[in-house]
Amino acid sequence: MNNIVITPEKPKYTLEELLSGANSEDFEGEYDWGEAVGEEVW
Repeated sequence: MNNIVITPEKPKYTLEELLSGANSEDFEGEYDWGEAVGEEVW
């Protein structure tokens, strides 16, 4: 049996395109990720 499978291509974005909708309010302050739970180095 022969099948034809059509898969949509995933869009490829540049960093500039991804950050175009971001503003300085999106990056204010720091985020507390909590204590290390594995082999993270802080």
